[in-house]
Amino acid sequence: MKKIYLIPGLGADESVFADYDFPGFQKVVIEWLEFFENESLESYARRLIPQLDDDTPLIVGVSFGGMVAMELGNAIPKSTIFLISSVSSYRQISSIKRFLAASGIIKLFPNWLLTKPNWLLFWLFGVRGFEDKAQLATIIRNTSPEFLKWAVGAIGQWRGSTNHEALYRIHGSRDRLLPLKGNADQIIKGGGHFMVVDRAFAIEKIIRSHFNTVL
Repeated sequence: MKKIYLIPGLGADESVFADYDFPGFQKVVIEWLEFFENESLESYARRLIPQLDDDTPLIVGVSFGGMVAMELGNAIPKSTIFLISSVSSYRQISSIKRFLAASGIIKLFPNWLLTKPNWLLFWLFGVRGFEDKAQLATIIRNTSPEFLKWAVGAIGQWRGSTNHEALYRIHGSRDRLLPLKGNADQIIKGGGHFMVVDRAFAIEKIIRSHFNTVL
């Protein structure tokens, strides 16, 4: 059975893909590894390659997971990549966000603050309903603050981009955390950064519609 590899966003786990169904495909959620101090995003992504036992993998990456997926795509040229609420190049992240990420300022924040749900994060992710807020709050509480600090720094230093042929970018029109910059193959009207969960049916339909063109 063909596998479809799923990479959740920073701090998230397989729960964000719970409502996705790809008949005829086995869902494989990539597991985060322990990072090395000062490790680059490219180096980290390459250490994930053994989890993909396929020369032509279908990879779905969400947010930070999409950046990891881009690096996997560079390492595995025949892969097909679907980006959800993510970027295909560091240039699609605003200069001020890249500067803040690279500055290391996040290391000054106490760990307890980084894992505390709050109204600003709910606003940035565009969550409104009680269930979505509860799920996002759980993700935030379960996020490793050390991993978060490393990942933010790695994003700030990341200079990845690619002209990957089999690349499909799905983005929300109301994404506040990573506003759409550049072109997207599909724009979800009203979709926020948490649309991998609250627009799961629409996104699943888009991905499934591309299967006949990539297999």
